[in-house]
Amino acid sequence: MKILLGTLLALVLALWTGGTLLLSSLTQWVGTLLADGKLTSVGSALPQWPLPGWLEAWVDPVWWEQAQRSAVGLLASFGDLLPWLGAAVGWLVPLIWIGWALGVVLLLLLGGAGWLLIGRAEPRPA
Repeated sequence: MKILLGTLLALVLALWTGGTLLLSSLTQWVGTLLADGKLTSVGSALPQWPLPGWLEAWVDPVWWEQAQRSAVGLLASFGDLLPWLGAAVGWLVPLIWIGWALGVVLLLLLGGAGWLLIGRAEPRPA
């Protein structure tokens, strides 16, 4: 039972670390786009993006066009703030990793508590 708990804990920690690494990388990438002002050029090209074929069954084309217009309007209205948001990534990425560390500590505490409870619940040989 302890082996199962240890394996499950290792799997959850690996997923937690991978998700944090992905979130950190995406945050840095978006921050670079924001700081360089390249996101506004993406916003101007956004209305030309067609609805992907695999989404046609679930998404109404009218809703897709409205979502595109909303995204373009949002990028245009926040155009002056985008470089500032790009600079904010400098403190956002370390904050993501602090959250990761807190999550690891919590998972290890829960795993240790489970380990102790399993140890007490298992019958001991006489």
